[in-house]
Amino acid sequence: MGKTEERLRDAAMALGSTLEPTDIPPLRMPETTDLAQHRRLRLPESTAAGSRGFRLAGRLPATRRWLFPLSAVASVAAILAVLILVRSLLGGPEHGTAKPAGPARLKVVTERRAGRSWTVWELTGAGSSDLQITAMTAISPTSAWAFASDNSGTNRRPVAWRLTGSAWTAISFPGLRGEQIVAAQASSPDNVWAFTSDNRAIRWNGTSWTVVRGFPARSVGSAVVISRSDVWVFSQLYQPGDYRLTTWHYNGHAWSPVPAAYGLGEASATSADDIWAVFESVTARWNGAAWTRYSALAVLPRRSMYCGPIVTDVYAVSAADAWAIGYENCEDIGGLSVLLHYAGGSWHRVARLGEFDVAAILPDGRGGLLMPADVVQRPGSTLLHYFDGRVTAAPLPLRSDQLKMWIGAAAPHGVGVFVAGVDSVPGQGATGIVLRRDA
Repeated sequence: MGKTEERLRDAAMALGSTLEPTDIPPLRMPETTDLAQHRRLRLPESTAAGSRGFRLAGRLPATRRWLFPLSAVASVAAILAVLILVRSLLGGPEHGTAKPAGPARLKVVTERRAGRSWTVWELTGAGSSDLQITAMTAISPTSAWAFASDNSGTNRRPVAWRLTGSAWTAISFPGLRGEQIVAAQASSPDNVWAFTSDNRAIRWNGTSWTVVRGFPARSVGSAVVISRSDVWVFSQLYQPGDYRLTTWHYNGHAWSPVPAAYGLGEASATSADDIWAVFESVTARWNGAAWTRYSALAVLPRRSMYCGPIVTDVYAVSAADAWAIGYENCEDIGGLSVLLHYAGGSWHRVARLGEFDVAAILPDGRGGLLMPADVVQRPGSTLLHYFDGRVTAAPLPLRSDQLKMWIGAAAPHGVGVFVAGVDSVPGQGATGIVLRRDA
């Protein structure tokens, strides 16, 4: 028996000892025909002047354009020669030369599909292939932010778009070259926070983005924004003795480490005194005064030689009601996921989700849950729907086997759910997309 087969056997034995086959009905993966008519749209460059970073339309600012109108052919030739010489001496992007930004934009390509009101925006325009949507936050179904970061190694600046109504508008954002936006959260239209891979916190006050001074955290995993004077940041990694890789709290004036919350990663909140966070096999809750930790080992798949089960995400409903994802986390094969529910003072395993790596837990607006998830070791993603004790695959406006969805955001009460990722059409490549599912 090979190593892979042995790991599959161990994973099956672990799950068999903790889960029943009746935990979940067979998933039927719906196919749609919309993608046959789905075609890439390209944005023609306009003549409007751009601002810092990227604009939805327009050319680069004059200080960053490479070519200028000249009256003499000799002058043009001389300038081109100098540019070629400089480029050859620098050696291209690996020596720090940044590729000029393009007028990338998010544009509506489909609406009202798959038996429900869906809107699909596609990342189009010059330079869009260099960008990947890495963070989102939603204030309402018609008010949200999406952030795109460089995924091409060309040292581009991140882009921030604001949704107003049904249109996304590029907003000047103080991003650094090559910087990634790793998390975003908002408590209101004039209190939006973005956190970057360069360990910076940047806040939108309703008019402009400003870098928040003194931000000490590193490797940000998630954030909770309650108000302008109540912000929590959870590190993605934890190392004993390194205070920069821990949980930090902002009171409106300064950042302070929170020793009781060391090691916690993904988090979700309903109010200032109701925050849930998870890390490995631990869940923890903040009640406004103290953190209390709970072990989820009893409801996770059993640990084996190649599988180390963990809790990957959490969604807070109230002080007595929360949801989480348990993942088998097997070496090489990934494994299966389970849905966990905190009720009656303890965690319960309520459903077996299958071979999916769940990216987010979102409310569906009717008391159920929506979970964008990657299919483990196979192309595509699906949108799992948990309602009234059953798990099904929610219809999507695009073919599920060509989607990869890794970001989710929901407006309050689940009225308006956003997911983002890429759509890969054969022969046309992968394109960044944002989908909104209305209640």
